Amino acid sequence: MSTTSPASAPSPTGAPGTAPADADARVRCHLVGTVQPAACGVRDYGTLLARELRRRGLQVQEEWLPDDGRSARRTWRTALDLLARARSIPAGDVVLWQYASYNYAAHGVPMPGVLFGLLCRARGVRVVTVLHELSATWERRGAGRAVQALSQRAALLLVLAGTDVPVVTTDQRVGQLRRTTGRRARMVPVFSNVPVVAAGAGEAAGEAPAFTVGVFSWSGDLVDPDLLLRAVARLPGDGNRVLLLGAPGPGTAAAERWLQAARAAGVAGCVEFSGVVELEDLSVRLQECDVLVQLDSRGASSRRGTVAAALAHGKPLVTLTGADTWGALSDSSAVVEVTADPADLARALTALRQDPELRAGLGRRARAFYEATMSLPSAAAFFESLLRRRA
Repeated sequence: MSTTSPASAPSPTGAPGTAPADADARVRCHLVGTVQPAACGVRDYGTLLARELRRRGLQVQEEWLPDDGRSARRTWRTALDLLARARSIPAGDVVLWQYASYNYAAHGVPMPGVLFGLLCRARGVRVVTVLHELSATWERRGAGRAVQALSQRAALLLVLAGTDVPVVTTDQRVGQLRRTTGRRARMVPVFSNVPVVAAGAGEAAGEAPAFTVGVFSWSGDLVDPDLLLRAVARLPGDGNRVLLLGAPGPGTAAAERWLQAARAAGVAGCVEFSGVVELEDLSVRLQECDVLVQLDSRGASSRRGTVAAALAHGKPLVTLTGADTWGALSDSSAVVEVTADPADLARALTALRQDPELRAGLGRRARAFYEATMSLPSAAAFFESLLRRRA
C-alpha cells in the first residue's frame, strides 16, 4: 500500500540539530516496512512520523507490506516484493526503513527481506534504519527459540550492512550494537500513538470516591498480576479499582489470570477491562485513572509506547526498576520507581492516593518530560535533520 500527501522541538539524544547549509530542500523519502496485518505499533509509529515529516515540508511516500510471518511461502513472496520495490527507488532518494526482526521472518526465521537495505545502498539510495527490534532473545526457551535468536542475529548484520545510519530506541541498544557489531547508532525514544483527547470534566481531584489504578501492557510474560493486586489489597479506603487498558480484553486467558489473582489477593471485583477500543476512546479511559502502573519487570523503557502514552497524558506513573530502566526518565523525577515488592508498591500508591497535589505535580513533570524528550515533533526534528543531509 502506498500513500502520499503534501503536507521545533528539542532533538532527542544524539540528534544532530538543525539541517546543514548544504541540505537538499527537495528530499524524497520512502518510509518502508513489513508489518503485521492487524494492529501494529511499527506501522502506527511510521504513519505518524511520515505525517509529521510531510507537515515539515518533506516528500514522504509510505510503503507498507503486510505479512504475519506464519507462512514461509507467503513471507518469501513478501520479501521478493520488498526487494522489487528496492530496485524501483530512484538513486539519490532516501529510505527510512522500519525494521523489526520478527516482521521479516517466517516462524521467527529471517527471509530475504533483510537484504532490502543492501540492495538500496548498492543502487545509490541512502538508508536510515529504525531498529524497533534487533533480534529474538535467547531466554532458555528451547531449541526453536535458539534457532530464531541465532538466525535473527545473523540477519541483523546484513541489515546493518545495508544501513547508512542505524537508529535505536534505547540507550542499552546503543551499547549493545557498539559492543557486538562496532556500529554507532543514534537513540530516539518512541513517541505515543495515543492522541490526547478532551475527556469529561468528572469529579475534582481528590473528591472521587474511587481510586483507579490503570495498567497498560498487562498481559505479558514479564508482568505479575499478583504484585499489583496484593499491593491494592493494602490500600486504605474503599472503592479501589484496577483498570486494565487495551488488548487483549476480557474473556481471554490473560484476563482470567488477573481475575484469579484478584480472588487470591482478597480483592475480587476490583479488576475491570477497557477491552480493545479506538485510540480516542483509549485516551478517555486512560484519563479516568488516578495513577498508572508499569508492571514490566525490566523497568520503564524508552522503547515502550505505553510509557510514552502515560507521560503524554500527564498521568502519575509508578514503574518497577529493572535492567531496561531508562536513566534519563529515572533521573527526571517524572515517575515514581519501586521494587517488585507488594509492600513497596503499596506505599507508593498510598502516598499518591492520599495526596492529590502530589499526583498533580508528578503529572505535570511527566508531561513536561514527554514534550521535551519523547514527543512526535521532537523525533521528527531529529529525522528531518538526518533526511535533509547529503550522504
